Amino acid sequence: MTVIVNDDDVRIETMQLGPYGTNTYIVVCQETRDSLVVDTSATAISPR
Repeated sequence: MTVIVNDDDVRIETMQLGPYGTNTYIVVCQETRDSLVVDTSATAISPR
């Protein structure tokens, strides 16, 4: 995982998932710790 932004308001991390290395982003609110996953690989969320 690579941190792209880390300031008082937000933290954005990126990682590569799936067989094609799809870039996925995790956005975290620094105040509430709520998070959002953006542009995830379809295989990363498939049921097993």
